[in-house]
Amino acid sequence: MHRGRSRLWIVALLLLFGAEADADILLEAPFPGIAPDGIARDGADGSFWVTSLLDGQIYHFDASLQLLETIASPFGASGNPVGITHHSHNDTLLVLDLPSRRLIEIDRTGVAVGIDAVLPLLPVVNPGGPAARSLTFHPAGDGGNGTIYVVEGVGTLIYEMTPSGEILRTFVHPEDPDGYPGNGNAASSGGIDLFLDSAGEIAGIDLVGASATSPHILRLTEAGVETGFAVDLAEVGAGTGSISGIARSLYTDPTTGSVHDVFYCVDQGNDRIVVVDAELPAVPDVSGLECQVGGGASAQLQWNPISAIDEITIERDGVIVATLAATATTFSDPALADGIWNYAVTASSGGVPSTASECLLVIGAGEVDAIAPIEGVQWILDITEDSGGLLWMVSGDNRLIIHDKDLQWVTEMPGPFPEDDDFPSGIAYRPETGTLLVVNSFDNRMQEIDVDGVPVGPAVQIEIPVPDDEPTFLGGIAYDPGGNGGDGVIFAVEGTRGIIYRLSRSGEVLSSFPHPDEAFEPTPDPSFIDTYCLGISGVPEVAGPPVEIEISGGTAFDLHTTRFFRIDATSGEPSGFQITTEAISLVASRRYLAIHNGDYLGQPCSFVVSIRSNDCKLLRVKREPPEVKPIDFLRCQTIGLEDRVAITFHPGESYDSIAVERDGTVVATIAGDASSWIDESPGSGWHRYRVIPTIAGINGDDRSCQLRVGVGARLGHSFLDPAFSPYQMTRDPDSGTFVVSVNTAALSESFFTYDSNLQFTGTIPAPTSPPWLTAALAIRPTASGSEIWSISWQVPAPWLEPQDFLLTVQAMDGTILWGPAPISIPGPPVGVALTYPAAMAYDADGDLFWFLERNQDYIWQMNTDGILTIPTEHPQPPLQNYVFNLGLDIDADRDSLTLTTAGPFDTVVTEAIGMTRLGVATGEVIPLDDTGLGIVYGLVRDQERAWVCGSLSSMPLMVSVKTADPVAAPTPLECVELAPNEVTLSWGLQDAYDSLRIYRGVPLVATVGGDETTWTDPGVGLGARAWRVTGVKSEMESAPAACSLIVAGIQPQFLRGDVNGDGSIDLSDPILLLGWLFSSAAPLACDDAGDVNDDGALDLSDPISLLGYLFSGGPPPAPPWPSPGIDPTVDNLGCESP
Repeated sequence: MHRGRSRLWIVALLLLFGAEADADILLEAPFPGIAPDGIARDGADGSFWVTSLLDGQIYHFDASLQLLETIASPFGASGNPVGITHHSHNDTLLVLDLPSRRLIEIDRTGVAVGIDAVLPLLPVVNPGGPAARSLTFHPAGDGGNGTIYVVEGVGTLIYEMTPSGEILRTFVHPEDPDGYPGNGNAASSGGIDLFLDSAGEIAGIDLVGASATSPHILRLTEAGVETGFAVDLAEVGAGTGSISGIARSLYTDPTTGSVHDVFYCVDQGNDRIVVVDAELPAVPDVSGLECQVGGGASAQLQWNPISAIDEITIERDGVIVATLAATATTFSDPALADGIWNYAVTASSGGVPSTASECLLVIGAGEVDAIAPIEGVQWILDITEDSGGLLWMVSGDNRLIIHDKDLQWVTEMPGPFPEDDDFPSGIAYRPETGTLLVVNSFDNRMQEIDVDGVPVGPAVQIEIPVPDDEPTFLGGIAYDPGGNGGDGVIFAVEGTRGIIYRLSRSGEVLSSFPHPDEAFEPTPDPSFIDTYCLGISGVPEVAGPPVEIEISGGTAFDLHTTRFFRIDATSGEPSGFQITTEAISLVASRRYLAIHNGDYLGQPCSFVVSIRSNDCKLLRVKREPPEVKPIDFLRCQTIGLEDRVAITFHPGESYDSIAVERDGTVVATIAGDASSWIDESPGSGWHRYRVIPTIAGINGDDRSCQLRVGVGARLGHSFLDPAFSPYQMTRDPDSGTFVVSVNTAALSESFFTYDSNLQFTGTIPAPTSPPWLTAALAIRPTASGSEIWSISWQVPAPWLEPQDFLLTVQAMDGTILWGPAPISIPGPPVGVALTYPAAMAYDADGDLFWFLERNQDYIWQMNTDGILTIPTEHPQPPLQNYVFNLGLDIDADRDSLTLTTAGPFDTVVTEAIGMTRLGVATGEVIPLDDTGLGIVYGLVRDQERAWVCGSLSSMPLMVSVKTADPVAAPTPLECVELAPNEVTLSWGLQDAYDSLRIYRGVPLVATVGGDETTWTDPGVGLGARAWRVTGVKSEMESAPAACSLIVAGIQPQFLRGDVNGDGSIDLSDPILLLGWLFSSAAPLACDDAGDVNDDGALDLSDPISLLGYLFSGGPPPAPPWPSPGIDPTVDNLGCESP
């Protein structure tokens, strides 16, 4: 989504972060086309060629990123050029096409001159085939004939080829999670370039990769092995997959003349080119670190060789356990107790440490003993074991896959549900008959079959409740032959509501209880398997009929299965026994897991299926009970608006004591039978708590949680079912009712309403139908009742074409009072793809609306006639194109607006900021990084809290966060220009302040005593200015009191349109103005009063505008109107000379 305004403010902001940030970004420029992709340095003159993925052009820049020319891509309108490189032997360009994988050689005018080959990339497991992306040329390759290096983005395989397409070698991107061909997972890759020595041979390969949050450029050996060196691109602000091309070069700083080794980086996600310093860190990181469990419960660590260091340090759980020679590549840590162990390995040189490389391992319960892929199957949903020790698994495509306990494939056969809509999801073995029970989640039928797959009797209908015919999903099942008086009981997990059923073999519900995680963190019913509860098994080592069953668990906010744990088979009460999934997460997906408890070589174990499309894995996991059971159901929560933290948990057993850590320091040791503790003074900011139980000096595994305290603290949440995919919201200040719109066409014909407690109350009709969707929403209270104002746009929006927008006014019951009527929103400038209406808020002070247009980063004022009047630039828009800052509301208590945005290096919305009505940042920042939302959309706020909406996985969610400070703001704040260019501030004392801080715009300009109530700011420049005053008490700073005005140097006040100065506007005013324009009448008393449209000139448009206002319903004069005031704009007109 190409955005229009310059990002120079970002560069200025980066300069504030010190020398490290200074050195990273040397130059940036917006890309003039759409979706830049590859980049090549022209060896002949040092210029650069950049392909555009979407507009069929190749752009030519000089080293300072000034555009020189464009040429047409050789692939025509249907092509999508990606990689490009300079063929130094032929002094030509090689260009690569994404869909066809065709490589064409062109001259600098775009004419094809030689090579035209389709690259024979190796197949990948993903649909659609391989995707060639970036490209670079090695002049000395292939014995001096020259080779190309190609990055393939689906399998993340890197090729060295001849330019004609012969593959010479390949290596896998070192960050690829499952290798090649793997199971369809890929590294976050992008550009490639070569680092050549003085002889032209490869000294290193520079390859784009990414951490979890930001991209980096890895330095590899010629063989493709990590060296530990990397250029971190976090401060560039690009997304993890955004750096699509790189080219190494030298750059001369035009200011200092200094020469830098740099990368020219194409940031495709933000349509720009960024030049960053290519200097590598002083000390390489430890790369290729692996932790494995060895014999005798030991930890075995290994890593790649590292050069130019002094020593290597090993930490276990934060404690140094070894210091090794620089040449070491392995470490053995013997005889560890059962539990989870965290290791950090650091290299150092000259006393300077590298960034720590980390890994963990699990010993004992939860340790992965063996793993095997389940080939050729999209979904495996459940697993059981027959009397012969064979493992039976059922797949969603109606196959029964059989493995032995060594995880080797034995055979497979068709299941009992062959219809296209059928979806077998559960399987259990009946030992008394040697048969299997298979459940079909499509229609809740259960079929008994023999070991040859032949049905035994008819299928039975499982009679679980289906409220209002809403969908259900039966997951795993377990069988108890002694249950129900010896007739057998089936335990079944229903995933959309998180309920565990006890069923008879005829399908009758005998009893049920909620999954404990569903009871702990309730979610809407139904929702798609939001509690991670598909796995269920008996516990063979516990005497039966089963007093206990074992289930998988994880709340909606965990986003994966966190553990297997045992519960009472009748009540669902947890017993305290848990198996962590941490070790599973290192080798397989743990989002959804199926489980069967059995044994291997006489020892208890769990056979676990990692459920992932086309990437299912079978694991054998150890299940020895731990010496000390950990706590469970840990929750950390601030107490209301107080900055105190309540910690609650469920003890696994009776302990001697329980330690509570905050940020690595023990802050409390509480009684062994405790289940809660309150941290009275944690302080503001992020905190991580660990709870560690102890028996007889032995610690159980810790459980941890983290949260933000103070401003931005999460106060609570509510699922917005049924408003799936919530987009915008507004709140009626009179009733507290929330109105929510969605951005999915299926539900877009309704607005969803919620009471002040966020309980769903109903729907009202939206004013438009697809393809029209509601983009902005606000409530305007009136004497006759509140009104819903909304702006709609067509989705998908036309790309680079004119757009239409509709404004509608409705009563709270949905009755249309006005519209839908066209509304004019200024179109995007050149290079911006479309106009993006984003948010709207009603401002009772002026009876107007504030409206955010996201792509141009303008906040418009809109009057109640639906006319956009005055634009204000967003004071801090996100750098990222794809950070959708769509939240806006009025903060009447602080006389300001609140806008969602992100820091310069953030790739999602992370905060809300304050802005005065004149567009100046107030300095207020509300962190939004503890909401749990993947994407933050709409925002509503009041004095003490703000609400934001978005989605958690697939579930609609509204979260409230704290906005009020414990120190009261020094309100009311007033600012007055009592003398030319001198502004006097006065405020109230609402607290016992230690001091008061005064800010003009963003910078701090003064600190005064806590009992002061006035301060004068001398020598203030002309124009719009804003001040903030905060109170400081016990080192805590209040929210700001804010004021703003236009510093005029003391200008006369006037009424725009009152040309004769009689205090009113009537026919005499345009007549006088016409006389002055055409009859040499006497000079006007106030030229500014005659400048009716405030364009800075007196001409015929002014009396015409005034006559239109008086007699034809035209727009009123520009401010100051309808009351006298000073001129809000700077021009050459005044009130003292003609």
